[in-house]
Amino acid sequence: MLKEDSWNVWMNKEYYNEELLKEMRNYYKLLFDKLNIDTQNKSAIEIGAGHGITTEVFIPLFKKFTATEPNKFLYDELEKLKNKYDTLLTINTSCEKLQEVNKKLSFIIFTYSFLFTNKQECINVCNKILKRDGYLLILDPFRPLKLDDNFE
Repeated sequence: MLKEDSWNVWMNKEYYNEELLKEMRNYYKLLFDKLNIDTQNKSAIEIGAGHGITTEVFIPLFKKFTATEPNKFLYDELEKLKNKYDTLLTINTSCEKLQEVNKKLSFIIFTYSFLFTNKQECINVCNKILKRDGYLLILDPFRPLKLDDNFE
């Protein structure tokens, strides 16, 4: 958990510019299309969204989007995205304590956060909230994102 005195490191964290957001959205749209996954009529949750830097990439790709963040400082920043995206719901909780989701979802997305969870508890939660034919997307933050359309 971030300490209040280390918050200044995150406070100045920039969001992606519109050009990069568009490029990244197109990349994931191409990937989902290649896998024959229609996301426009599906609901998704991003667990451990931080201040929302990658949340902005995924929100427009889904019908409904929920983002969770346990750290109060990061959650307050994440909440500001609700002014920009009316389909965004935010929940101030960790994966292990996620109980507010009362219906099954089509997508669970981890962006940077899966590494910092109690993996077994988190997988148990995912099993409860993910539809039987749903998808689990875990992004690896330590590999540079190579945006091309061959996905190899």
